[in-house]
Amino acid sequence: MNRPIGSHLWLQIAVAYFVLAAGLGLAMGASGNFILMPVHVQLDLLGWIAMSLIGLATARFPQLGRGTLAVIQFWLYNLGLPIFLFALAASINGHVGAESIATGASAVVAVSLGLLACQVGICLRQSRATAIDRQR
Repeated sequence: MNRPIGSHLWLQIAVAYFVLAAGLGLAMGASGNFILMPVHVQLDLLGWIAMSLIGLATARFPQLGRGTLAVIQFWLYNLGLPIFLFALAASINGHVGAESIATGASAVVAVSLGLLACQVGICLRQSRATAIDRQR
């Protein structure tokens, strides 16, 4: 469980979300039916943009991808996000109960982002301590 989560993995998945978002956007534009616009937006924001930023941050600070906390954060995000997106689409299309699933899955993604914030704080604190030690 302590295998590092590399930046390349975050970036590869981000590109897949970008392709999905672009495809959904093209399909909506071609059909003139924009009912799934909220799904398109979340594909772009949580899929493409957020995951790209996490990947770039992990490339700059590789320690963000190390340790149990990083692995848990990665899997919570990458399991919660697709469930959230499918449930959001189902909810928009009127499927009863899908809204509850979307809410739960979005909570999982939010917890994952909270863990990321903790990781960044830990990483910055360690970097600062290392820089201070080097100055001594």
